[in-house]
Amino acid sequence: MVVELLRELHLTGAEQTRKTLAKRAAAQADLTNPSAVVRLMQELRQIAMKQALETPAARAAAHADLTDPENVIGLLQELHQSGEEQAVNTLAARMAAHPDLTNPWGVARFLLKLWAAGAEQAAEDLLARNPAAHVDLTNPARVARLVDDLRESEAEHACETLRARADNAGHHPDHFAPYGRDPHGQPSLPWTWRDLMQADQ
Repeated sequence: MVVELLRELHLTGAEQTRKTLAKRAAAQADLTNPSAVVRLMQELRQIAMKQALETPAARAAAHADLTDPENVIGLLQELHQSGEEQAVNTLAARMAAHPDLTNPWGVARFLLKLWAAGAEQAAEDLLARNPAAHVDLTNPARVARLVDDLRESEAEHACETLRARADNAGHHPDHFAPYGRDPHGQPSLPWTWRDLMQADQ
């Protein structure tokens, strides 16, 4: 609503009123919605209100809802484009600490955008949480995408961990081990349930 009003004021030539409203919006708007913050910041950039940008940037980085990965990524990109590097680092740290590690698509997107925004430390922190050991393997295409992204990020250990999990889950038939793998990652010898029961006796 505020963004639409700012645009209407621009169309009518009421620039002073527009700037006054923009300052109030920057100071008082609900900044928990990342997509709404992006629209407000874009409007502030359009009218060259660099100083007014700092308030919503800092508040949004610290308080924006992180539930929707796409909205969070959009906010990170807007902060980066606006040159709000401190806010970028704040948001990036939150993104690294609170993602859904079971979602391979979300983890892959977060990693790529953190690197693109120059938030290398946050990307490393996210990798340190070992997402390769936690992501859901039920979507082979998204798992394969994450494997590729980990390889591009030179996260070799995480890449190998996820690739081994995907192989064991049967995502790559040529590598599938029908009887599982031993502690060294090699295909296990054939076994039966009777073998397991006898081993427990």
